[in-house]
Formats: sequence, structure tokens, C-alpha cells
Amino acid sequence: GYAVTVDSFVSNGLFNFDIVGLPDAAVKEARERVRAAIKCNGFKFPVSRVTVNLAPADTKKAGTVYDLPIMLGILAKNGKYTKLYATTSTSYTNSTSYAGYTYYYKVKAICGTNTAANSEFSAIKERTCDCAAPVVKISLNKGDPKLTWDKVYNADSYTVYRATTANGTYSKMYTTKSASYTNTSAVAGKTYYYKVFANCSRSSYATSASSNVVHILAK
Repeated sequence: GYAVTVDSFVSNGLFNFDIVGLPDAAVKEARERVRAAIKCNGFKFPVSRVTVNLAPADTKKAGTVYDLPIMLGILAKNGKYTKLYATTSTSYTNSTSYAGYTYYYKVKAICGTNTAANSEFSAIKERTCDCAAPVVKISLNKGDPKLTWDKVYNADSYTVYRATTANGTYSKMYTTKSASYTNTSAVAGKTYYYKVFANCSRSSYATSASSNVVHILAK
């Protein structure tokens, strides 16, 4: 067997319900089963664009086992909202979020002189929290460049990229579950540049931003 991540996205737009990620006919029929289940349980199915992604995308998905996680993902947007923060600024960063989890937000403008003049809630916005970017260090191991970094919360693997100039084209070198990588194919006398991405165990949409770029002369 293998793990499948179900990501449900509800966005503004004309009504459409798509399931992607190599679903078979039974999985595609979940669109009707899930809509019926949501309505029969007293909830409203969103009249907007709904996209469900089944990852990994290159593996065939079969059967009805995905109905429940698809339904829960869609209902999450219409769940209970908790007050997080009041600010006089026009921005807010949720520093308590966890990598791989999708969060839904709405904002209300508060009138300082008359609460009856408070605004309605804004449109709901969603965002999957990314893994933190690895902080990479580099050294030599018997002349070969060796990269090390601390493990990132909710990351199950790391992808290493390499270039021969700082602003050059980076090529994928290796994906590892370890927190280190030794480039044994490096050519002595050449300088190499590296960056690393953390891949989230919960969602393919939560891959980290690039790490810091490190470089070293192979010997």
C-alpha cells in the first residue's frame, strides 16, 4: 500500500467540482456521493469552484475510500471560525500554524466609534502552511561537498539542487529522508552552489521555500 494525501480547495468562480490525481471512475463518482452526503447532513455545498487533488499525482486511485476525506476537506471552509487577533495594521501573520495544514481566514473591519457600523466579513481565503525552509551548512568530506541541516517539522524528505554559479540554473541532484547529503560526483577544483527544499509529509502543496544558498570548492 501507499499513503495518499487528499487536498480540497474551494475558491471563487463559477461552480465546478473536479477531482484530479489519476482517479478511476469510482473515485470520480465521489463528486455526486459527496455532494449528496453534505446536503443530507444539513450542510451547504459551496456554490463555487471546488478542486480536489489526490497526491501522489502519478499513482492510480481507485475505490470509494476517498469520499470521507474529500467531504471533510470541503466542509472545513464552512467550519467554526475562532477569533485570532485584533490589529490596527492592514496585515496579519499567523505564527501558530502548522506545516501541511490548510487554514481558512476571514476579516472584519471594526468601527472605532460605533459597533453597529462594523463591516461584514471579508471573502474567505485559504492557505496551506508551508514547511520551514532548511538552514543549510556546507563542509568537505574527503574532498566532496557535504551539506547538513536540521530536520524540519512535518517534512518527510528533502530535495537538493546544484548549480555551478550562484545565479545559474539549479539542477535536481537527490531526494533524501536524511538531514545531510554528500555530493560524491563533484569534480575536484570546481566550485558548486547548493540549495535544499523540505517536502511536507502531509501535503504536496506545502513544500518549503528554498534554503539559503551555500557553496564550496571541491577538492
